[in-house]
Amino acid sequence: MMRKWLVALMLVYSSVAYADTYQVASTTVSRTVDAAFERIRHIYQVAGHDLEIVLESNARSIESANNGKYDCELARVAGVNAFYKNLIPLEDPYFYQELVIAHHHNETEIPRSLEELAELLKRGNPVGFPRGNKFLTNALSVYDGQAVTSGKSLMKMVSRGRLRYAASFLGVMEVHTEEFPDVRVRLDQPLLRIPMFHYVHKKNENLVKPLSLATRQVNADNGGPPSVIEMEKMLETLYKR
Repeated sequence: MMRKWLVALMLVYSSVAYADTYQVASTTVSRTVDAAFERIRHIYQVAGHDLEIVLESNARSIESANNGKYDCELARVAGVNAFYKNLIPLEDPYFYQELVIAHHHNETEIPRSLEELAELLKRGNPVGFPRGNKFLTNALSVYDGQAVTSGKSLMKMVSRGRLRYAASFLGVMEVHTEEFPDVRVRLDQPLLRIPMFHYVHKKNENLVKPLSLATRQVNADNGGPPSVIEMEKMLETLYKR
């Protein structure tokens, strides 16, 4: 299954001429962003187009896409178009994101679900999450969760004891583990698996149907949407070829 996906992904490096090249906005560099971009770029190529990435901060990325500065937004959870009215989701997710937590290495009470994390918040334990993340804002701000500017800031606050826990999607915090060796990011125990959708600006509404069909085709050819970890392993294998 992985081999089939990787062979298809090699189209990225081919000399095929595509009808149009679009710009996608995304958050700062990480293995997750790299893997998601390569997968959605392949989906665009299946639909006869190409894609290039422009990096922004988490909040600015989706705002810029919504304002029409860029053609599309790399990946968000379902329903963000309720807040960003100019964005249209594709019909199917193209990967699953994992929600993970970080905590000090001496921590003994480790939440195993989003519900357990919310319960800890209700008991007065400080929990941080990335600013601009609507999913976590809706899930945690009602319990006074703290919105923080970046994954590095989250790790620093956990390290210094200002936060007991930090929650984010995979790819936001673990890139800073070497800087904060006293903080553990629980990659082995995600709180939640969340389907992630690609969004296009309404000026490109004509792309929704062909890209949705291409997404469905790529998913069907490879046993469904992969998890982030599976996508990253596919990308690592490709780079080693």
